[in-house]
Amino acid sequence: MLIKMDFRTDWKNEMINRIKSEGIKFSQSEQIDSYIIRYITYLRKKGITLTQRNIYKSKEFYLPIEHIDLQSNLNELIVTIKRGADLSDYISKDVKK
Repeated sequence: MLIKMDFRTDWKNEMINRIKSEGIKFSQSEQIDSYIIRYITYLRKKGITLTQRNIYKSKEFYLPIEHIDLQSNLNELIVTIKRGADLSDYISKDVKK
């Protein structure tokens, strides 16, 4: 008896079920593979642990004078990182729930 198995399709279907269970919306017109990659990215970002962190700035780092209005935003980000707070707001918005 010959049994034919398609693990690739099974895996894709399982990933689609997991994506749906997380409440992530996706369009049927886009490639399934790209949604799986987005989902894996989402899981990685979702799993970020909240822990205090150190900041090391390069000696060459500077904020150009034309962007000096962003100094308060930069300071807020640095404080957030040092505190170990949730960084989700600063991460790419490509993966939406």
